[in-house]
Amino acid sequence: MLWMIINQLQASQTKITNIEHKVETKMSKIDDKLESKMNKLSEKDDKLNKKITDMEKKQMDKLGKQLSDFETKMRENNEKINDLKNDINIIKKYMKKNCNTGWKRFNNHCYMFRYDRLTWHQAKLECENNKAYLVKIETSAENRWISNEITFRAS
Repeated sequence: MLWMIINQLQASQTKITNIEHKVETKMSKIDDKLESKMNKLSEKDDKLNKKITDMEKKQMDKLGKQLSDFETKMRENNEKINDLKNDINIIKKYMKKNCNTGWKRFNNHCYMFRYDRLTWHQAKLECENNKAYLVKIETSAENRWISNEITFRAS
């Protein structure tokens, strides 16, 4: 009877060993599959990171070109602005010159006072012949100055 129990125990031991071996084999296969999946995920991650890096580089190159173009246009516009400032200064210097003989200066404008009796149209034509305009009063200071000039000449 002891012999039977020992045989049964050995059979049970063999079955347990076989089951352990099967479990180890399955665990090893699962580990292999898991490692394979992890490797594939790592490869995909590397590819995605490379794509992201490439996209970032393209965007940086594009932004760099846009910035360069903007800086070029800004320099060109600054040159144009400086040219315009120079033109304005030349015009200001020209305007500060004395008025022609018989004309009076007020506020960078030249005025001619005539006391001929002309119609409005005749006076306008005379002004146009002198490349001028009939008086166009824009400020109260200009109005006072003209009034003073007329009063002074009339007296």
